[in-house]
Amino acid sequence: MLLILGTAHVLDLSIGIERAIRDFNPDIVALELDKDRWLALNSPSSSKKEGPLFVKILAYLQKRLSEVFGSPPGSDMLAAATVARKIGASLAFIDLPIIPVLQKSWSSMTLKEKSFLFFEMTSLYLGFQKVDKQIENSDWDFSTQLDEFAIRYPTLREQLIERRDKFMAMSIIKLFRKQSHEKPSRIVAVVGEGHIEGLSKSLSKLNPKIIHLKELVKMCKGDSYTLTIQSN
Repeated sequence: MLLILGTAHVLDLSIGIERAIRDFNPDIVALELDKDRWLALNSPSSSKKEGPLFVKILAYLQKRLSEVFGSPPGSDMLAAATVARKIGASLAFIDLPIIPVLQKSWSSMTLKEKSFLFFEMTSLYLGFQKVDKQIENSDWDFSTQLDEFAIRYPTLREQLIERRDKFMAMSIIKLFRKQSHEKPSRIVAVVGEGHIEGLSKSLSKLNPKIIHLKELVKMCKGDSYTLTIQSN
Protein backbone atom coordinates (compact mmCIF):
# COMPACT_ATOMS: atom_id res chain seq x y z
CA MET A 1 0.00 0.00 0.00
CA LEU A 2 1.14 3.51 -0.79
CA LEU A 3 0.29 6.86 0.78
CA ILE A 4 1.49 10.07 -0.92
CA LEU A 5 1.63 12.96 1.52
CA GLY A 6 1.73 16.47 0.03
CA THR A 7 3.64 19.06 2.05
CA ALA A 8 5.24 22.51 1.81
CA HIS A 9 8.91 22.78 2.70
CA VAL A 10 8.71 26.06 4.64
CA LEU A 11 5.62 25.44 6.80
CA ASP A 12 5.43 23.85 10.24
CA LEU A 13 3.35 20.76 9.45
CA SER A 14 4.89 18.46 12.04
CA ILE A 15 1.62 17.69 13.86
CA GLY A 16 -0.23 16.73 10.69
CA ILE A 17 2.73 14.78 9.32
CA GLU A 18 3.05 12.74 12.50
CA ARG A 19 -0.67 12.07 12.62
CA ALA A 20 -0.83 10.94 8.98
CA ILE A 21 2.22 8.69 9.21
CA ARG A 22 1.17 7.09 12.49
CA ASP A 23 -2.33 6.42 11.16
CA PHE A 24 -0.92 4.69 8.06
CA ASN A 25 1.77 2.84 10.06
CA PRO A 26 4.26 2.35 7.19
CA ASP A 27 7.26 0.06 6.91
CA ILE A 28 9.12 2.75 4.93
CA VAL A 29 8.97 6.55 4.92
CA ALA A 30 10.27 7.80 1.55
CA LEU A 31 11.46 11.40 1.46
CA GLU A 32 11.78 13.90 -1.41
CA LEU A 33 15.51 14.10 -0.77
CA ASP A 34 18.79 12.66 -1.96
CA LYS A 35 21.50 11.59 0.48
CA ASP A 36 23.46 14.84 0.14
CA ARG A 37 20.44 16.99 0.97
CA TRP A 38 19.65 14.73 3.91
CA LEU A 39 23.15 15.23 5.28
CA ALA A 40 22.90 18.99 4.69
CA LEU A 41 19.57 19.17 6.55
CA ASN A 42 21.12 17.47 9.54
CA SER A 43 24.29 19.60 9.43
CA PRO A 44 23.11 22.98 8.13
CA SER A 45 26.15 24.85 9.42
CA SER A 46 28.49 22.69 7.36
CA SER A 47 26.49 22.75 4.13
CA LYS A 48 28.32 24.33 1.19
CA LYS A 49 26.90 27.25 -0.73
CA GLU A 50 27.64 25.70 -4.11
CA GLY A 51 26.15 25.97 -7.54
CA PRO A 52 25.44 28.81 -9.94
CA LEU A 53 23.98 32.19 -9.01
CA PHE A 54 20.50 30.82 -9.79
CA VAL A 55 20.89 28.18 -7.07
CA LYS A 56 22.14 30.69 -4.51
CA ILE A 57 19.24 33.05 -5.21
CA LEU A 58 16.72 30.24 -4.80
CA ALA A 59 18.34 29.20 -1.51
CA TYR A 60 18.19 32.77 -0.24
CA LEU A 61 14.54 33.20 -1.22
CA GLN A 62 13.62 29.91 0.41
CA LYS A 63 15.31 31.10 3.59
CA ARG A 64 13.31 34.35 3.52
CA LEU A 65 10.06 32.45 2.91
CA SER A 66 10.83 30.25 5.90
CA GLU A 67 11.12 33.40 8.03
CA VAL A 68 7.65 34.47 6.88
CA PHE A 69 6.04 31.10 7.61
CA GLY A 70 8.00 30.31 10.75
CA SER A 71 9.65 27.05 9.75
CA PRO A 72 13.09 26.32 8.26
CA PRO A 73 13.43 24.82 4.77
CA GLY A 74 13.16 21.05 4.92
CA SER A 75 11.34 20.97 8.25
CA ASP A 76 8.67 18.71 6.73
CA MET A 77 11.31 16.13 5.80
CA LEU A 78 12.89 16.27 9.26
CA ALA A 79 9.47 15.89 10.89
CA ALA A 80 8.69 12.83 8.77
CA ALA A 81 12.08 11.30 9.59
CA THR A 82 11.48 11.84 13.30
CA VAL A 83 8.16 10.00 13.13
CA ALA A 84 9.77 7.18 11.15
CA ARG A 85 12.31 6.68 13.92
CA LYS A 86 9.59 6.72 16.58
CA ILE A 87 7.55 3.97 14.90
CA GLY A 88 10.49 1.91 13.69
CA ALA A 89 10.01 2.56 9.97
CA SER A 90 12.94 2.67 7.56
CA LEU A 91 13.93 5.87 5.76
CA ALA A 92 14.44 6.05 2.00
CA PHE A 93 15.67 8.95 -0.15
CA ILE A 94 13.94 8.90 -3.52
CA ASP A 95 14.88 12.16 -5.28
CA LEU A 96 17.59 13.14 -7.74
CA PRO A 97 20.60 15.17 -6.52
CA ILE A 98 19.23 18.70 -6.75
CA ILE A 99 22.31 20.74 -7.75
CA PRO A 100 22.79 18.99 -11.13
CA VAL A 101 19.04 19.29 -11.75
CA LEU A 102 19.12 23.03 -11.06
CA GLN A 103 22.20 23.50 -13.22
CA LYS A 104 20.53 21.65 -16.10
CA SER A 105 17.37 23.69 -15.60
CA TRP A 106 19.26 26.98 -15.72
CA SER A 107 21.26 26.08 -18.81
CA SER A 108 18.11 24.89 -20.62
CA MET A 109 15.92 27.91 -19.82
CA THR A 110 15.09 30.41 -22.55
CA LEU A 111 15.93 34.08 -22.13
CA LYS A 112 12.22 34.79 -21.73
CA GLU A 113 11.95 32.32 -18.86
CA LYS A 114 15.03 33.74 -17.15
CA SER A 115 13.62 37.26 -17.44
CA PHE A 116 10.32 36.15 -15.89
CA LEU A 117 12.19 34.37 -13.12
CA PHE A 118 14.38 37.31 -12.12
CA PHE A 119 11.38 39.64 -12.22
CA GLU A 120 9.39 37.38 -9.90
CA MET A 121 12.35 36.87 -7.57
CA THR A 122 12.82 40.63 -7.31
CA SER A 123 9.11 41.13 -6.62
CA LEU A 124 9.20 38.42 -4.00
CA TYR A 125 12.23 39.95 -2.32
CA LEU A 126 10.60 43.39 -2.17
CA GLY A 127 7.24 42.26 -0.83
CA PHE A 128 7.06 39.09 1.18
CA GLN A 129 3.91 40.26 2.96
CA LYS A 130 2.08 39.92 -0.38
CA VAL A 131 3.11 36.28 -0.61
CA ASP A 132 1.93 35.75 2.95
CA LYS A 133 -1.47 37.23 2.07
CA GLN A 134 -1.79 35.14 -1.09
CA ILE A 135 -1.04 31.97 0.86
CA GLU A 136 -3.52 32.92 3.55
CA ASN A 137 -6.29 33.40 0.98
CA SER A 138 -5.47 30.29 -1.06
CA ASP A 139 -7.15 27.70 1.20
CA TRP A 140 -3.85 25.84 0.68
CA ASP A 141 -4.89 24.72 -2.80
CA PHE A 142 -2.17 25.74 -5.26
CA SER A 143 -3.43 24.01 -8.41
CA THR A 144 -3.99 27.34 -10.17
CA GLN A 145 -0.52 28.61 -9.25
CA LEU A 146 1.04 25.35 -10.45
CA ASP A 147 -0.78 25.63 -13.77
CA GLU A 148 0.42 29.22 -14.18
CA PHE A 149 3.97 28.15 -13.30
CA ALA A 150 3.87 25.46 -16.00
CA ILE A 151 2.80 28.04 -18.60
CA ARG A 152 5.46 30.63 -17.65
CA TYR A 153 8.29 28.17 -17.09
CA PRO A 154 7.94 25.09 -19.32
CA THR A 155 11.63 24.27 -18.91
CA LEU A 156 11.46 24.39 -15.12
CA ARG A 157 8.29 22.34 -15.20
CA GLU A 158 10.06 19.68 -17.25
CA GLN A 159 13.31 19.65 -15.25
CA LEU A 160 12.21 20.45 -11.69
CA ILE A 161 8.85 18.70 -11.64
CA GLU A 162 8.26 16.19 -14.44
CA ARG A 163 11.78 14.75 -14.55
CA ARG A 164 11.89 14.34 -10.79
CA ASP A 165 8.35 12.92 -10.69
CA LYS A 166 9.46 10.11 -13.00
CA PHE A 167 12.61 9.44 -10.99
CA MET A 168 10.77 9.40 -7.65
CA ALA A 169 8.03 7.16 -9.04
CA MET A 170 10.65 4.65 -10.20
CA SER A 171 12.40 4.89 -6.82
CA ILE A 172 9.14 4.00 -5.06
CA ILE A 173 8.51 1.07 -7.40
CA LYS A 174 12.03 -0.23 -6.64
CA LEU A 175 11.32 0.01 -2.91
CA PHE A 176 8.23 -2.18 -3.31
CA ARG A 177 10.16 -4.70 -5.41
CA LYS A 178 12.86 -5.02 -2.74
CA GLN A 179 10.40 -5.91 0.00
CA SER A 180 9.37 -9.43 0.95
CA HIS A 181 6.30 -10.80 -0.82
CA GLU A 182 5.20 -12.56 2.37
CA LYS A 183 3.95 -9.31 3.88
CA PRO A 184 2.58 -6.44 1.73
CA SER A 185 4.72 -3.34 2.19
CA ARG A 186 3.30 -0.04 3.37
CA ILE A 187 5.15 3.05 2.13
CA VAL A 188 4.53 6.74 2.81
CA ALA A 189 6.06 9.12 0.26
CA VAL A 190 6.50 12.63 1.70
CA VAL A 191 6.80 15.10 -1.18
CA GLY A 192 6.01 18.70 -2.03
CA GLU A 193 2.41 19.30 -3.13
CA GLY A 194 3.58 20.10 -6.66
CA HIS A 195 4.72 16.51 -7.17
CA ILE A 196 1.46 14.81 -6.19
CA GLU A 197 -0.23 14.94 -9.59
CA GLY A 198 2.73 13.51 -11.49
CA LEU A 199 3.45 10.80 -8.91
CA SER A 200 -0.17 9.71 -8.59
CA LYS A 201 -0.42 9.33 -12.38
CA SER A 202 2.85 7.43 -12.71
CA LEU A 203 1.93 5.17 -9.79
CA SER A 204 -1.78 4.76 -10.59
CA LYS A 205 -1.45 0.96 -10.79
CA LEU A 206 -0.54 0.99 -7.10
CA ASN A 207 -3.84 2.77 -6.37
CA PRO A 208 -2.16 5.27 -4.00
CA LYS A 209 -3.92 7.03 -1.18
CA ILE A 210 -3.40 10.79 -1.19
CA ILE A 211 -3.32 13.47 1.49
CA HIS A 212 -3.06 16.92 -0.08
CA LEU A 213 -1.45 19.93 1.60
CA LYS A 214 -4.80 21.55 2.39
CA GLU A 215 -5.87 18.37 4.22
CA LEU A 216 -2.55 18.23 6.06
CA VAL A 217 -3.02 21.82 7.26
CA LYS A 218 -6.45 20.86 8.63
CA MET A 219 -4.92 17.87 10.40
CA CYS A 220 -2.46 20.21 12.12
CA LYS A 221 -5.51 21.96 13.58
CA GLY A 222 -7.00 18.67 14.75
CA ASP A 223 -9.65 18.42 12.01
CA SER A 224 -10.68 15.09 10.49
CA TYR A 225 -9.53 14.12 7.02
CA THR A 226 -10.44 11.70 4.24
CA LEU A 227 -7.88 9.79 2.19
CA THR A 228 -8.28 10.17 -1.56
CA ILE A 229 -7.81 6.94 -3.51
CA GLN A 230 -6.67 7.31 -7.12
CA SER A 231 -8.59 5.44 -9.79
CA ASN A 232 -6.62 3.28 -12.21
